[in-house]
Amino acid sequence: MDAAMNKMVEEHEAIVRKMAKEKKSAMVSLEQKHTEALKGFKKEILQNFTDFLLELKANILLHAQVPGGPFDACKVDFDALCDVVSDKLGFDVYFPSGATLEEFVSK
Repeated sequence: MDAAMNKMVEEHEAIVRKMAKEKKSAMVSLEQKHTEALKGFKKEILQNFTDFLLELKANILLHAQVPGGPFDACKVDFDALCDVVSDKLGFDVYFPSGATLEEFVSK
């Protein structure tokens, strides 16, 4: 009886070792796949961010407005404008145009 019991224990231990070995090789394979996927994602994110920065820089350069004329930033005393309320100027401060603007500029 003891011999049969020892044989069953040995068979069980062999099966457990085999399962552990298979699980370990599966985990190593899975870890390699995850590492490769992570590297791919990092590369893709870096490329997307680089593309975004290039597009942002192009948009900034495209839409940059250089001050000139009476509103040259180097010549404006911004302290004098601190009490000016844009509603009372009579023209759109952000998109100026029209006769009221011309009158304001001439002053």
